[in-house]
Amino acid sequence: MHPASTRTHRVPAPAARIKYSSILRPPQRPLIPRASMKYWKKGWLGHYDDKKVGQMVFSIHVTPDGDRLATAGVDGKIRIWSTASILSPEDDPNTPKQLCSMSTHNGAVTCVRFSPDGRYLASGSDDKIVMIWERDISGVGLGKVFGSNETNVENWRCTKRLVGHENDIQDLAWSHDGSLLVTVGLDSLIMIWSPPTFTRLRTLKSHQSHIKGITFDPASRYFATSSDDRSVRIIRTSDFGTEAVLSEPFKNSSIGTYFRRVGWSPEGGFLGVGNAMNGPVTCARVVQRGTWNSDLSLIGHEGPVEVMSFSPIVYKKEAHKEATDTNTYCITASAGQDKRLALWSTERSRPIFISDEVSEKSISDIAWSPDGLTLFGASYDGSIVMLRFEPGELGVACSKEEVIGMLGKYGHGMRGVVYPESTEQLEREERTDARELQTKGKGGGDVMISDLPQAQAQAQAPTAFSAPVIPAAVAVPVQQTPSKPLQQKITVTKDGRKRVAPQLLTTISGGGHTAASALPQPVAVAQSSSGGGGGQRVIDLSEPSAQLPPGGVKALLVGNKRKLDAANGAAVGGAAEGEEWIRPAIVNPATTVSQIRLSVPKVISVLSHEGGDPDATTTLEARNGRGEGEPTRLNAVKRGILQWTDYTPRSILLLTSTPEFYAAACEDGSLLTWSRNGTRLLPPIVLESQPVFLEGMGGWLMCVTSVGMVHVWNLTTFKAAHPPISLASVLDAAVIGGTEVRRAPALTRASVTDKGAAVITLTDGDAFTYSASLQSWLRVSESWWMVGSQYWDASGMLRSRLDEEKVGIVAMMERRTDEAVMRLGRGRVLNRIVKAPVLMRKGFEGFEMSVSVSHLENRLGAACVLGSKEEYRTTLITYVQRLASEGLKEKLEELFKGLLGPTAYAEKGDWEPIVAGNEKRKLLREAIEAIGKHRELQRLMREYEEALGELEVDGATTAHAMEM
Repeated sequence: MHPASTRTHRVPAPAARIKYSSILRPPQRPLIPRASMKYWKKGWLGHYDDKKVGQMVFSIHVTPDGDRLATAGVDGKIRIWSTASILSPEDDPNTPKQLCSMSTHNGAVTCVRFSPDGRYLASGSDDKIVMIWERDISGVGLGKVFGSNETNVENWRCTKRLVGHENDIQDLAWSHDGSLLVTVGLDSLIMIWSPPTFTRLRTLKSHQSHIKGITFDPASRYFATSSDDRSVRIIRTSDFGTEAVLSEPFKNSSIGTYFRRVGWSPEGGFLGVGNAMNGPVTCARVVQRGTWNSDLSLIGHEGPVEVMSFSPIVYKKEAHKEATDTNTYCITASAGQDKRLALWSTERSRPIFISDEVSEKSISDIAWSPDGLTLFGASYDGSIVMLRFEPGELGVACSKEEVIGMLGKYGHGMRGVVYPESTEQLEREERTDARELQTKGKGGGDVMISDLPQAQAQAQAPTAFSAPVIPAAVAVPVQQTPSKPLQQKITVTKDGRKRVAPQLLTTISGGGHTAASALPQPVAVAQSSSGGGGGQRVIDLSEPSAQLPPGGVKALLVGNKRKLDAANGAAVGGAAEGEEWIRPAIVNPATTVSQIRLSVPKVISVLSHEGGDPDATTTLEARNGRGEGEPTRLNAVKRGILQWTDYTPRSILLLTSTPEFYAAACEDGSLLTWSRNGTRLLPPIVLESQPVFLEGMGGWLMCVTSVGMVHVWNLTTFKAAHPPISLASVLDAAVIGGTEVRRAPALTRASVTDKGAAVITLTDGDAFTYSASLQSWLRVSESWWMVGSQYWDASGMLRSRLDEEKVGIVAMMERRTDEAVMRLGRGRVLNRIVKAPVLMRKGFEGFEMSVSVSHLENRLGAACVLGSKEEYRTTLITYVQRLASEGLKEKLEELFKGLLGPTAYAEKGDWEPIVAGNEKRKLLREAIEAIGKHRELQRLMREYEEALGELEVDGATTAHAMEM
C-alpha cells in the first residue's frame, strides 16, 4: 500500500548492521538531500529469557539527557540501558550495557516514561499499579541481581506506589513541565496525579471503553487520550474539562489493537493519532490544533497503526529565514501491526520512507532521542531496533528559543499553567465555583464594586492569561416597566423625500426601560447604627440640604485673591421655582474676618422637609415670620394630621429630620432640636455664624457654617463627635492642584453617615470625609480615578438610573465625583487627553493596572474609615481577586496576614478582630474562597487555611474548657 518507489527490506539476524537508503523522493523538493540513515539492531539489546527466547517488549523511552534508555515488557522487568553502548559501533567489554534491571511489578509492565527533568521514571503494569522510581546514588543494591545473571551498575528505587486503577494500565504521560502525571488503562479511567507528592487530583470517566493512549500538549494546555470507544478526547489541563471529541476518523477502526498511542508535535500545532480509517483503508491522521480537524491522512500501512511519535526537533524549510508556521515542519514516525516503520513530514501527505519487516512481530512503541537523530522501536519479538540519522539529514533544526517562541501563541510561557498540588486545591476551586454561582443567582453584590476583569483567551487556547478588560459593575435585579412605543421623527426635505431623524440610544425608551437599564446597576447597604440584628438600612445621601443653588454653596478663600464668577453657578440662596423669598439672610459679622466665607441661603417664606420616619409620611414645615410680633411657626404633619406645633422669633434657614429627631437652623446661627413627638431635646445650640448645610442620619446631626466650620453631634448621647473642624485644608487642596492654581470650588454636598462621619463634595468632584481618630480630612474620591482606573464607570451610561437607586456611601461619593466632572465638560475627553498618551509612553506599560489596584485600595480604606460594612466586604473580595489575577503575591500575603492576626493570645498586641463591622478571619476565609481557582497561589491559600483551622480548634478547646 506504500508508494512503488519505496523498497521493501527484510531484516537480517539481530546481530547484523546495514546501511539503509530506501528514501522516497517525491516530485517536490527533496526533504533529505542525501540518504545516510543507518539501521541498527544488536543481539544483546532486548528482553530475552535464559534460553535467548524473545519476550514481548511493550514500552520504550529515552531520558531527557539522552544517556539512558528504558524498556519494559511481558516478563515484568524494567531495564535501563546505556545509550552510549547502544550507539557505539563496536561492543566494548569494559563499557556497561545494561545499567539496571527492576522486577518489582507483579505482572507485565506495559509502559515506562521518564519525567521531563529525568528525576523520576514512571511505570505502569497489568497489576493495576503505577510505580515511581528514583535513582539511588547511595551505592546500595549494586552488583548481581538475586536469582539472575544480571548485574546492576546503578540502582533505581521505587519511592511511590500509585493505587487506584481497577484494571490494566495501558499508557501514561508527564506534562512537559513535570507538574502532572496522567495514567490511563483498561478500566476506562483517566487518573491525574500531582508530583512530587503524587496525590491523585482527579479521576475522569470521559471514555466508554478501554483507554490505550495518552500524550501531552507541549504548551501544557491540553492532553489527548485515545480509546477503544473509537474516539480521541482533547482535555484541558486548566479544569480537566473536555475541549473536543474526535470520532469521525475512527468509526470503522479496529478495536483489536493492544495500544492506541498518540503523539503531539513539538511546536504544538499537530496531534498524530493512529488506528484511523480513510474509507476502507487503514491510516494515521494528523489533527490540527484549535480547529481539531483531521483532514490529513497518512496512508502507507497495511495494518492498524498502534503508535505515533513526533521527533522533538522542529525543522526549517529555508535555513536563512525566521522560524514561522509557513517555514517549519515536523517529523513523525508511525508503526503498528504490519511490522512497518514509516517516517512522515507535516508538510506533505506522502511518507519520507517506509521500511517493511524491521522486526519479526508488531512494533509496540517508538521513542526519539532528545536530539532527534535516533529513533528507537520496541517489538513484540523482544528486540529493540534503532534508526540513526546524520546531523542535518532531516533538515535544519530550529533553536530552542525559536520553538519556545512558536509555542508562545498557544500560551506557553505566559505565566504558565499551574496545576493543583492537592485535592484540597480542587475542593477549594469547587467552593469558588459554587460561590460565584450563588453570587450570580442573587444578582450580584451590594456595593458599586466592579467584577474582576476577565482573562482574554489566547489564540486557539481555551485558557490563557492576558491584560484585563474594563469590568462592569455588579448587577442587581432591576424592575422592568413597560416601554412606550418608539416615536420616530419624520422630516420632509425640499425635494419631497421623507427622512427619519436619528435618535440617541439613551433616549429611545419611554423612560421606564432605557438603554442603560440593561446594564448592571449599583446598590449598597449599610449596617444600622443600632446594631444587634436590627437588619440593614439603606444609606440615602442623594439629596442635598434644602434650598441649595444649582452651583452649590460658593466658597471664597481670603488670601488667594481669587473670586468666583457667574459661570460657576447661579446666585446663592435663590429660592426654588414657585417659592417666595423674603430677603437675603443677615450676614454674621464673624464672616467678614474669616478666612473662609460660604454663601448663606436666603430667607424664604415657607420651608418643608419630608421624611425622617420609616414610612416617609411626616412633613416638617416652617413658615417664617417677621419677628416677635409675627413669629415663625413650625408644624409637624403626618398623613394630613397635625402632630405638634412650635414657635420661634427667629427666621428658619434650613430643616432636617431623621427617625430620631427634627432640627432647624436659624438665621442668627442657632440650632433648634426636637424629638419625634415635638419635645425640645436641648436648648438652642449657638454657632459662630449662620448655617449653610444641615443634615441628619440616625442619631447624628451635622451642620456647616458660613465660616467653614463643620460640627457633628450625637443627639442620642448628647456628645460631639469631634471639635469643630475647619474646611480650610480641604478648600486649599482643591485650589492648588496639578501644576496650576485654580479658582476656588463651590461646596455642593454635605452629609453625615450613620457612624457620625462628615462627608462633603466640591464642584471639582473631590469628595472628603473627616476621621476623628486621625483628626484629619481624607480625600475619598477624586477625578483621577476616572482617568486611570478600570473600576470606574466613565461612560456615564449608568447615571440614567442612578437617581432611582440607593447606593452605599463610598459609591455615592464616587457618583458625585462623576457627576461633577461631567458638569465641568471634562468627562468625555479625559481618556483621549490623558489616558491614551500615557499608555503609549515608555515606562507606563502598567499604568492601568497600578491605578486600578490603587483605586480599589482607596475604596477599601474609605469603607474602613466610614464603617461601611458591606462595601468593605465586597471591595475586599474584588481587591483580592485583582491581586491574584495580577500575581501580586506580596500584597496578598500582607493582607492575609493582617486578617489572620496573631496565632497566640499572648501575641495579640494591638490587633483588632473586627474591621468595618466585619470579622477579619471570616473575611479571610471568604477571600480565600474567592481566589480558589488561582493555582499559583495554592500554597499561600493552604497555609492560611491551615492556620484558620488551628485557630478554630484552639477556640473550640478553650470554650469547652471554660464550660467545664
